[in-house]
Parts: sequence; structure tokens; C-alpha cells
Amino acid sequence: MTPWIEQELARHRRRELEAEADAYRRASSLQPAATPWRKRLGTAVVRVGQWIAGSPTPA
Repeated sequence: MTPWIEQELARHRRRELEAEADAYRRASSLQPAATPWRKRLGTAVVRVGQWIAGSPTPA
């Protein structure tokens, strides 16, 4: 291939890689949404903790 075609292909590849890297950075900076099972598990843990805290201590 001619040098200018190789340069254009390299430039195109570099742009694609940079776009993928930007997309990855944006996605990794976002906080994951709380899924329903996580919410349910968190609620259950809090309730168990409250139940344990409210129960009388064994003698």
C-alpha cells in the first residue's frame, strides 16, 4: 500500500481506539444502578441488624 493509505488507516484505527477508551472511561465513572436484589438484600440486612439490636442480651 502507499504510505498515505497506511497513514490514513493508522489514523482511523487510533480514532477508534480513542473513542473506545473514552466510552470505557465514561462507563466506568458512572455508579452502577442498584438492582432490586441488592435493595432487597440491603433492607433484609438492616432489618436483621435492628432485630438483633432490639433483642435482649442473653444472661
